[in-house]
Amino acid sequence: MEPDGAARRVGPYQVLTRLGAGAAGVVYKAEDTKLRRTVALKFLAREAIGDEEARLRFLQEARIAASLNHPNICTIHDVGEIGPRDAGTPPRIS
Repeated sequence: MEPDGAARRVGPYQVLTRLGAGAAGVVYKAEDTKLRRTVALKFLAREAIGDEEARLRFLQEARIAASLNHPNICTIHDVGEIGPRDAGTPPRIS
């Protein structure tokens, strides 16, 4: 998922800018338009879309991070998919 030109909306989130990328995914700075707060959205890497094993690892990472409570670890508020899986849309963590 690459916002093209203007900021892109993903559900209640307005994607603002790309923060970074790694082997597993891409992280964007976004605004939660419902709660008016800045959030980070992590999407499964484009190369891994359609890879069921990568999707399951991504969800496992979200579950593990959500179970932690530490000031130096981000809080997981949501995990899900945008669009139908057969459309090649990546899971996301916010």
